[in-house]
Amino acid sequence: MILRSPTASFVAKARFLAEAGWRTLLGSKERDEENDGTPLPVVAKGDELLCERGEVVERQTQPPRHFTDATLLSAMTGIARFVQDKDLKKILRATDGLGTEATRAGIIELLFKRGFLSKKGRYIHSSEAGRALIHSLPEMAGRPDMTAHWESVLTQISEKQCRYQDFMQPLVGTLYQTDRSGAQHAGASVPRPGGAGRGRRSRSAKVKGSRKAKKRQTIPRRRRSNPPVVARMRYPAATASPPVRPMVYTKQPGRAWTRGP
Repeated sequence: MILRSPTASFVAKARFLAEAGWRTLLGSKERDEENDGTPLPVVAKGDELLCERGEVVERQTQPPRHFTDATLLSAMTGIARFVQDKDLKKILRATDGLGTEATRAGIIELLFKRGFLSKKGRYIHSSEAGRALIHSLPEMAGRPDMTAHWESVLTQISEKQCRYQDFMQPLVGTLYQTDRSGAQHAGASVPRPGGAGRGRRSRSAKVKGSRKAKKRQTIPRRRRSNPPVVARMRYPAATASPPVRPMVYTKQPGRAWTRGP
């Protein structure tokens, strides 16, 4: 409910349970935070009200409530309400939001699996690794405005007002630059999803362990034990006069015959 005056506007909000439903039978153990506050007075649009008194109340600004499974899916579908630009808001309202009906649940499940999200009760919380990932990305990659821009260009392609290459070339270049900048900032300062005690072992440790397990003593190449073939020939006979010195030929394995002394 909005109350307007010549100098300011005042907004009053309240939540209340319209129908108890199943809670009438089973009840509810946990406090329903969505029904806080007092009911608003019954008024009609255009009624004139008289302000009897006013006071300044000092309170701390409350942070937005954490998403639940249902509210996160609803936010992904109605992502337009998180965009300030009117033109981009209009584009997102004409689309299905972030993802599709078939992919939204899978996207959320993957974030839980990789340790970027965690659950505390029925509320979804971002992990330290998830927040580090968001801070390491460029600003345009963490805002829904980029989705609206892509949808606008894809509409122009379908209407033959833009070429596919004109859309993909700068996109691929941006992804390449994002990958390079992310690799430069990645390191020990980025926490591992799931805590320091979980996750895969580093490649260096794995290689070191495998080398140690496979290390063995080098065996020298065995020498050939085949003796050389020696042929001794006497020509002419030893009894001949004058006597002739015997001729000796030797053959090493793999080599030609050689004449010895």
